[in-house]
Amino acid sequence: MSGSFLGRRRLVLGALVGAAAFITHVPEASADEAPKAEVMVIHATKCDKKSVDPQIGDTPPALGYDCLRLLEKKTLPLALNQPSTTPLPNGRTFQLVHTAKVGSRFKVTASISPADGSGGFTKLADITADANKPFNVGGFSYQGGVLVLTVRIVP
Repeated sequence: MSGSFLGRRRLVLGALVGAAAFITHVPEASADEAPKAEVMVIHATKCDKKSVDPQIGDTPPALGYDCLRLLEKKTLPLALNQPSTTPLPNGRTFQLVHTAKVGSRFKVTASISPADGSGGFTKLADITADANKPFNVGGFSYQGGVLVLTVRIVP
């Protein structure tokens, strides 16, 4: 076989591979299609008479605390592999990273900044969450109780 035949063959094969990659390329989701995380920051304390803030909803997290008060509700964008952060009332920072989508479930990593204010984040958990099903992370000391974050991934 001549060198020019092999060169043409490689050129045609390269063009076919390039065309196949172009045809089968799935565009990335637009920012409008990226999921979001709804985060409820809850202050949980022990108290004499059980009390649950009605804004928390019908199924408050089972935490072993008698009084639950919603401090704030936030929405975080979840771009794939991009950290999304929010400050907490105790001076720490909560971080959530969307790492993958498997079927209708979302894989996220929850982390928090160190209590001493040094840099970086400490991983709390890797979670595979169903869409719209809340999960809890927390237990961070705050004003005689703890902060609990109830997170719900919204596609």
